[in-house]
Amino acid sequence: MKLFPLLAIQSAFAAPSAEQTTKADEICQNVAGGTPKVFEYKFSGAQANLFECTYDVTENSVTSERKTLVKLYNDPQAINFYRANDDRLDDVLNAYQSASDIGIGAQIYQTVKTGSGADLNFAIVQEFLSGSDLEDGLATRADILEVAKLFAKNHRKSYAETNMKRDFCYADWPWNTRAFGDHINDAFYTSGREFIQQHINEHGIGDFNTLQEFYDYAVEQAEKAPSAVVFTHSDPHKGNVFKLDNGQYRLLDYDNSNIGPRIWDLIYFWNKLDNVQSDKDAWFYDFINAYVTEFNANGSPVTITYAQVSNEFFCHLPWHILQTAAFYNVFSESVPELKGVDALFLYSMDAILKDPNYPTCDQAAEPTDAFYGDCDGTQRSNDVTILNSSATTQNFGIALAFILLTVFNL
Repeated sequence: MKLFPLLAIQSAFAAPSAEQTTKADEICQNVAGGTPKVFEYKFSGAQANLFECTYDVTENSVTSERKTLVKLYNDPQAINFYRANDDRLDDVLNAYQSASDIGIGAQIYQTVKTGSGADLNFAIVQEFLSGSDLEDGLATRADILEVAKLFAKNHRKSYAETNMKRDFCYADWPWNTRAFGDHINDAFYTSGREFIQQHINEHGIGDFNTLQEFYDYAVEQAEKAPSAVVFTHSDPHKGNVFKLDNGQYRLLDYDNSNIGPRIWDLIYFWNKLDNVQSDKDAWFYDFINAYVTEFNANGSPVTITYAQVSNEFFCHLPWHILQTAAFYNVFSESVPELKGVDALFLYSMDAILKDPNYPTCDQAAEPTDAFYGDCDGTQRSNDVTILNSSATTQNFGIALAFILLTVFNL
């Protein structure tokens, strides 16, 4: 079974052990070429501990201070998705370096990948950015347009130059995959699948009676308009968008990056915005248009259109809602503050299905230009039986849903 890295959330924010601190110090001294001016623990995330490493560097006879972060992973095999080999970790390092090269991520100064199995050491030494992410507070229209431009620059990077695998059609993790059935049937999603089925039993989603029907519809819609395959970030929520003190923007955390369908990044970011719906409705055209305009700029190897990308968005949205609701249900077991978000996504799906004016998903061929990536293996069939899909799933109760409807004025 492949376990999602956030399963390690129970130990996510614990201070580093003495052994981890020693390892980070050794990495810092190596990149500094001796004793650094500053080495200290800064904070921990779900997957890694981060340490400041500041030292002097001389370039072209000029000495200046370089402030970096040593990102030392607690369990590298988690972002490797516990695969038999560590190719996935090579993809992660290549993704960070690619983002650095095109100026949309932090600059990378050194990467570390030594040992194997439980003794694997995995770290990245990156630029210490000055500013803040977008996690706290509502994103502005200006923010989302800049994010759209970051996605365009990310996607304009040729997949061939990233030296990353193209396993999106058969690997069920990372989550930007076309192996929809294998992904949602992973044991990680067991409670999420049960929750969605129970929600359908109690509240309905369109005319669906079972999770299987919801899944079949979502896959049918997504496969109507296959999204072009490019170098994607794959986890661009607001906390992974950083606004520098000088007003520029960067994308953080390429741990889930892969070569995969481009539309994942746009829907993933959009779905997780907590702005009022009226603002999102008003900004949607500008968001997609900013992406298209930036992608087509500066001698882009291919030309895309608003109609093409927006159609991919609407065709893939049902799958994203299904997957996101299941994910939030599982994640809320470790982060109680997220309880109820799963239901909000499902209510939104019901509203979409019942809205006669909602944009339709139009049949469209997958773009075949050589710029776009093709899979390096055989596409997994999505004609699968979804587990926990029946009308007899355990009753979770409806009180929470009604409370959320009141709180969020739905």
